[in-house]
Amino acid sequence: MQFVSVSFFNFRNLETIKDFNCNAEKIFLIGNNGTGKTNFLDVLYTICYGSSFKASDIANAQHGTSSWKISAIKHTDKLVDTLSVSWDKETGKQYSINEKKVHDRKELIEKNPVILFSYEDLSFVKGSNESRRQFLDQTASLCDNSYIECLRNFKKLLKLKNFSLKNHTLDLLDIYTEQFSVYAFELVQKRRRIITELSQIFSDTVFKITNGSCKLSLRYIPSLAEASIDDCRMQIKKINGRELSAGMSLKGPHRDKIEFIDEIGDFSLRASMGQLRAIALSMRIAQSLIFSKFHGTNPIHLYDDVLLELDYEKRIQFIQYLPPSSQSFFTFLPTEPYRDYLDKKTMIVEVSNGRFFHRNSI
Repeated sequence: MQFVSVSFFNFRNLETIKDFNCNAEKIFLIGNNGTGKTNFLDVLYTICYGSSFKASDIANAQHGTSSWKISAIKHTDKLVDTLSVSWDKETGKQYSINEKKVHDRKELIEKNPVILFSYEDLSFVKGSNESRRQFLDQTASLCDNSYIECLRNFKKLLKLKNFSLKNHTLDLLDIYTEQFSVYAFELVQKRRRIITELSQIFSDTVFKITNGSCKLSLRYIPSLAEASIDDCRMQIKKINGRELSAGMSLKGPHRDKIEFIDEIGDFSLRASMGQLRAIALSMRIAQSLIFSKFHGTNPIHLYDDVLLELDYEKRIQFIQYLPPSSQSFFTFLPTEPYRDYLDKKTMIVEVSNGRFFHRNSI
């Protein structure tokens, strides 16, 4: 699976372009900060996920405009797909595959696996438990097509249950708690399975990247001890009074924790910035490898300035452990030693003020 060309109209600072050639296994986007390199990656990400990793739909529109459209042509298993995402202030967002309207963006996710490596990945290492849960949910969604629907159902029941608790509308609370327990149990079971797979790959990867200095594993701490749905229900009912006083659900998958542990405890609380970066990179590598394991094919990779903060030796080491991909896009500053990573399968694209120029092509 590989992007062949990409088009964009009124998207951030990018100059409108149709069918820009990106038909190569590796594409290096070279340009100064603010020229549009990351925005180009976000075009690809938005086409695959149906949403941006940078901004809201309205913020993606160029100044003075009220709509945008992005599209791409992609080869997949000898088939050619045309994918598009568009947004209009009046009509909202629309998705299409081969010019056929898609009503649920999960169809894009299932069809177009992409892994983003970004500076912002530090947020799920040193950040909140919510950030770590979001990473886990994304990973599980890439590996299990039923996960997205399970997560949506849980969030819907969480919202209904919280509304009932906050407003003391107790006539439906028992029904909401029953359904909440069902989806909570299912969600935690799915998370346990993916964490088991993810942890081993992560442990091996972070050990190699850090030359054996980090011996870590993932620890999943569910808020509910979910031996059965009945157990979940009983645990929630035991704290019914506390939840009514708080006006919110105090137990459930929305309170789950994930830790990066060594023999002492959560290592992220003691790690240096370099070690935190290594953990983040290892998690993304593990995410890609587990996808390949589940599906027997490799995702597309987007690397947004991930080598920038690493010294030369660590850069070379990281490059050696990159997981296999069907296609990879990298952003570099002109001063970075990107030429050291070139091979015959690399396309170089210069980026300047939202415009893109092929320096060479395959």
